[in-house]
Amino acid sequence: MYHCQKYTGKKLKEIGKQFGIGEPGVSQSCRRVAQKIEYD
Repeated sequence: MYHCQKYTGKKLKEIGKQFGIGEPGVSQSCRRVAQKIEYD
């Protein structure tokens, strides 16, 4: 999901539809991955 958001420019709603989750879930997942990338 993180890569979908970062590299495709698709909206959270579109990404969520592909993964079967809502916009808040996509947003939270992407934020967590971004934080882990910064930490590493």
